Amino acid sequence: MPGVRLPGLGAFQVWGSSTDVGKTLLSAGLAANSGKYLRNLRYIKPVQTGYPSDDDSLFVKRHAKPQRDVDVKVLLGYRDPVSPHRAVEASKAIKDSKLVQLVRDEIGRTSDSSISLVETAGGVLSPAPSGSLQADVYRPLRMTAVLVGSGRLGGISETLSAYESLLIRGYDVPIVFVFGTEHENHKAIDKAVDAKVFVAPSPPPMTEPLTKFFEEKRLREAFSSTCEAIASHMNSAESRLTTLSKEAMDHIWWPFTQHTTTKNVTCIDSAFGDDFTVATTDPKGKVNLSTQFDACSSWWTNGLGHGNPKLALEAAKGASRYGHVLFPEVAHQPAVDLTNLLLDSVGSTWADRVFFTDNGSTAVEAGLKMILRKRANDLYGRRDEYPWTNMKVIALEESYHGDTLGVMDCSPRSVFNATQTPWYKPNGIFLDPPTVSMRHSEWIVQGDEVLEKHGEREDLFAMEKRLTSSLAEDYRKQIRGVLASEEPETIGGLLMEPVLQGAGGMRFIDPLYQRVLADECQRNGIPVMVDEVFTGLWRLGAPSASQMLGIKPDVAAFAKLLTGGLLPLSVTLASDEIFKVFEGKKKEEALLHGHSYTAHPIGCQVAVHALQEYSKRFSGSGQPPQYWDNQMCKDISSMPNVSGVVHLGTVLAVRLAGSGSGYTATGSVGVTRALREKGVYARPLGNTVYLMCSPVTEVQKCNELTSELKETLSHVLEGREPAMAA
Repeated sequence: MPGVRLPGLGAFQVWGSSTDVGKTLLSAGLAANSGKYLRNLRYIKPVQTGYPSDDDSLFVKRHAKPQRDVDVKVLLGYRDPVSPHRAVEASKAIKDSKLVQLVRDEIGRTSDSSISLVETAGGVLSPAPSGSLQADVYRPLRMTAVLVGSGRLGGISETLSAYESLLIRGYDVPIVFVFGTEHENHKAIDKAVDAKVFVAPSPPPMTEPLTKFFEEKRLREAFSSTCEAIASHMNSAESRLTTLSKEAMDHIWWPFTQHTTTKNVTCIDSAFGDDFTVATTDPKGKVNLSTQFDACSSWWTNGLGHGNPKLALEAAKGASRYGHVLFPEVAHQPAVDLTNLLLDSVGSTWADRVFFTDNGSTAVEAGLKMILRKRANDLYGRRDEYPWTNMKVIALEESYHGDTLGVMDCSPRSVFNATQTPWYKPNGIFLDPPTVSMRHSEWIVQGDEVLEKHGEREDLFAMEKRLTSSLAEDYRKQIRGVLASEEPETIGGLLMEPVLQGAGGMRFIDPLYQRVLADECQRNGIPVMVDEVFTGLWRLGAPSASQMLGIKPDVAAFAKLLTGGLLPLSVTLASDEIFKVFEGKKKEEALLHGHSYTAHPIGCQVAVHALQEYSKRFSGSGQPPQYWDNQMCKDISSMPNVSGVVHLGTVLAVRLAGSGSGYTATGSVGVTRALREKGVYARPLGNTVYLMCSPVTEVQKCNELTSELKETLSHVLEGREPAMAA
């Protein structure tokens, strides 16, 4: 859970390229020869099979003497001398998270002046007791890896495979140690790795005692040099993390940041699953590592968890097969596969084409060109130039679609556009839609007055019933009045974020209003574009927010969750009617929009896996869970300092009462700071506090987060807000 202290820089993990390569020999040798370079050393064996007759910890303790009296510990012992996942078949296997907790807690008992040496079982990709690969199981701790390679025939390939398996999972591997010089494996390994390679003589046969072997000068020198390398790596890592924040403050220009008011920098050493590993420096200069739950989902991108090894492998596959290749008039497998997946899922029943761009703003920018050309063509017929200089879009108040010049003009005046460029011109008919939030346990539809009340959120999406209501007819009259008041040739299209406006403050727009708006626009021949950069691909608990509304847009943009949160990539889906408008005999009739890295194979390869993983988890009966506890949300909605609560899919948003409005409001700053003190990395959004998980976050974690938020809001209400660091 949030705020967990992690093993510091003094925790090292001994891995083997396979079994019987000498992991325990190295552990014993390091323990015996660590005195000159390392502090007190503790040996931890998380999983021991063949126990107690085979006990690596006793071997280490015995052979470290007389030089060192080493503290040793076995956490889990299994009697059968087989792979851990087989040793526990007869009993219930320990969960991966519990095993990680045991290791973390045991290291936590080590004094700050000690080094922890944690030895794994078997090879890098050998199974843990649960059956999961142990390189994945231990990844949340990300201890520095010391890899014991193989000096046997065939050991070069074995060692390099293990080395790359660790690297691709985010481990630092500064040291490789090889027993055996007969085949000179260490020389080939040294050329292939970015690590210090140490070599020692092969041990004698198992039938012979090891006393004399441990006394060999060459062996002791190799162990001592390895200890020195461990100490050097530890010191350089501490130095790097100590200076990282200052270097960033001095030279980096951050987005959406006022540098004059930024006093502290969050130093993220790594990330895994839902958590950041954050480095802080205490007054004595010691670097400490702890977790913070990524409660802003890294600007709403985290889909399958940080450091996901399968995504990393897919990225490596795309990079090694293609690198990057240009895209005009080109087909490559990842792009074609991704296109088909998109058309069969979020584009099902309406989309025929996929246009690739690099981020959400450019995806909307391209889509804007599509709907405006379609509208102009419908109004004026095909021609070289259109009289469309006065054309506007219908859009919503508080909208935000990105920072490129065209889409900036599609949003009303705000800090995102009016103060950023002299060329901003609001080219929109901006409607103020009714919004929905939970207040005192009821879902309230609010316009200028309360329009409806609902007991359950699902009632708001019951379109068949709501479309025949008097409120739907009121919406139709209002929207028809707006359309009638404008000259038809000035309306270029409808652009909206379906269901939930993100940067506008997590505003839940009444689904009925958006459905009626889309229906009326399409009835009048006005193209409809939905910006699903934020809302699409299971962010709100469905493949597409448009599907939640029951609309079939003409154009739709998707981005943030497209690659599972790993790489920038975006797409704009369009119907065949939109595509045909750009067909012609002349180049200038085509859609002349693109960039150097269009449909980059690495991103497409990763996105294919991400979409397949979403589908596998959530299609059919495997619908996403209710991430946020409904009763706790109701409790929060009844607090006097809360004006409304919205929980949709992975998003929980709380609007604070009496604290201004808009992006520049600061009412949520104190709450988000307090949450960070508790290990929840939240970001303020005007007067809205929001928590966001990934689609694969466990419900229990969300319950704990909701509880933390509720408690923090209570403290603020009672004036007991804790002292906080930024």
